[in-house]
Amino acid sequence: MEKVKLRWKSSQTKILGSTVSILGALLVVLYMGPIIIPSPSTQPPPIIHSPITSTTESNWILGGSLLVIEILIVPIWYIIQVY
Repeated sequence: MEKVKLRWKSSQTKILGSTVSILGALLVVLYMGPIIIPSPSTQPPPIIHSPITSTTESNWILGGSLLVIEILIVPIWYIIQVY
């Protein structure tokens, strides 16, 4: 495991990149995801037909495959950068 040295630019950059990635993922999930707390209004929310809300099984397979590829490639890229 890598030790974090807060005075080094590389450690600061890694922390900033990780924070931006996590916050970006949270933003997408909370903004475009399902309703967590329903509003007390009497009218049902309008149904919006978009590619994100109308997913099919093939989109889930493609997304899962791309996620697995990303999980494999990023650590390899880090190892290449070290050498």
